[in-house]
Amino acid sequence: MVEHLPGNTEHDRGSETLSPVEHQSSPEKAHNKELHPKQRTNETDIEAIQKKIEAAATLGQDIKVEDKAEPQPDARYVNRELKLIALNRSLARVRKHLALPERTLSRVVHKPTVEAISNLGAKTIARPAGILAGGFFGLFGSLIAVYISRHYGFSYNRLLLFGLFVGGYVIGLIIELAAHLLFRKKRQIR
Repeated sequence: MVEHLPGNTEHDRGSETLSPVEHQSSPEKAHNKELHPKQRTNETDIEAIQKKIEAAATLGQDIKVEDKAEPQPDARYVNRELKLIALNRSLARVRKHLALPERTLSRVVHKPTVEAISNLGAKTIARPAGILAGGFFGLFGSLIAVYISRHYGFSYNRLLLFGLFVGGYVIGLIIELAAHLLFRKKRQIR
């Protein structure tokens, strides 16, 4: 699709172009064809440089590639020792800003034996659902026991609080186990 401007008759007649032969025959083009002496030396210099490069260049066949041995394990991999060093550095950096009693507590808490026992307890014993249920049973059971003991006039035994906590903890663990088994079965069905 060709667009024409209104009143422009040049486009209506067609465009007149010169052929490549006519371009070369013009006197200005013939003058440009002749190279100046400086341009001739640049071309010969370029050719000489290219020949030197080709002579100095080595072919890919001339280079011998040695058989690659299996890669050595890099020392930059993160391992247990590196993690321990980083932990000790960060603890030392933090302890500089702590008060003396906090610093001492930090040294005791972050000993490997204490951390191992703490991690084991966190994974097995100290279940959040058990502690929450034990706290609720201990609090509300004790409140009910205190009310009944005052109302009927018998003495309140403080061991009841611990018994209610342990009973609530066990009930919380059972509820957590049942919920885990129930939700796991629903996930497998889907």
